Amino acid sequence: MIKALFFKEWIKLRYFWCIPFIFAGAALADYHLTFKGVLSMHGAVDTWNGLIFKESIYFTSLQWAFILGGIWLASVQMAPECVGKRLRLLFHLPVNAIPALAVQAVTGLGLMALVFCAASAGFALINNHHGLPPELSVPMFKTLLPWGLAGLTSWCATAAAIADPSFERKICFALAGFAYVTMLTGGRGFAPMNNSIWLYAAACLPWIPAVAAAALRVKEGE
Repeated sequence: MIKALFFKEWIKLRYFWCIPFIFAGAALADYHLTFKGVLSMHGAVDTWNGLIFKESIYFTSLQWAFILGGIWLASVQMAPECVGKRLRLLFHLPVNAIPALAVQAVTGLGLMALVFCAASAGFALINNHHGLPPELSVPMFKTLLPWGLAGLTSWCATAAAIADPSFERKICFALAGFAYVTMLTGGRGFAPMNNSIWLYAAACLPWIPAVAAAALRVKEGE
């Protein structure tokens, strides 16, 4: 049964799963070209002063790549399920609804985690190419962590908003997701949540059962 459910997710994503990776690749290319341009325009001394003393961030495009990637994957996964009341039909199949919803979440969140890992590897390679030492690269990488959480949250908020049958709750999910994403991406400088990243991660955990709760309301006929 689980294998069949994963295959269903693959059918929905087979042409679209790569889009978030393309977003991340484009963001990394933008970071590389921007950093290269800053070096050419201002020279190494001013660029390094900006990194060390001002903590200038030239990779904010990665923030949008994670957020848009989460929205895209959730839309591709959930929108087909909510057309023609197909999601309601899922609850009348001879399968437990919770594993079926869990497969959707594992697939979407797992892909977002892979996007983050791939982007992090590319980020490290770019920093190494430009000769940035670990003392700079590590805090810069820690800046990406809350952005990765924002990508996961954007998936959950979008999936919940699409799945919930109530228009009012759709708006509430969308606004709550926007608030969470704003909180996670609103820091300044490198590693703004270095000492509290686990607290923010724990604060995002309720989004996972929120997706299931929104979908289960379809079963209730709301």
